[in-house]
Amino acid sequence: MENVAKNSLETAPTQDVRGKRHIINSLISGAIAGAVAKTVVAPLDRAKIIFQVSSRGFSAKEVVKLIYQTYRTDGLFSLWRGNSATMVRVVPYAALQFCSHEQYKQILGSYYGTHGRSVHGSRTIIEVYFFRECCASLQHLDHPTQTSLQIGPFS
Repeated sequence: MENVAKNSLETAPTQDVRGKRHIINSLISGAIAGAVAKTVVAPLDRAKIIFQVSSRGFSAKEVVKLIYQTYRTDGLFSLWRGNSATMVRVVPYAALQFCSHEQYKQILGSYYGTHGRSVHGSRTIIEVYFFRECCASLQHLDHPTQTSLQIGPFS
């Protein structure tokens, strides 16, 4: 009887530490995935903003010209101007979203019998972040007159 109580006390902190480590790993993984995805598409976001505030006509050819012209006149790093402000917004959001995704996957997986394992055919969260950000940037390039800033809860 004493051994059973001793074993349960020894395993409880280990599982608690393992759970905390999993949460921290999920937060860090989500933050890195969000930062990489937004950094990769930053030049396209910059081009989108330039088209939104200028009277230039939009086309895919004009986007390539604009990116090349910006590179020639202002340098390579100018294509990522403003990316640090975006990181302040994206990194915490992506970290929390990924972490909550992992937690819900575990909770619902134990309920539905998958026990936190990936369901056949599902994509990793890093792929989802990367492709979602790329698609969002391309969508905004398709509609350069739309602004990316929305104010209010119902915008």
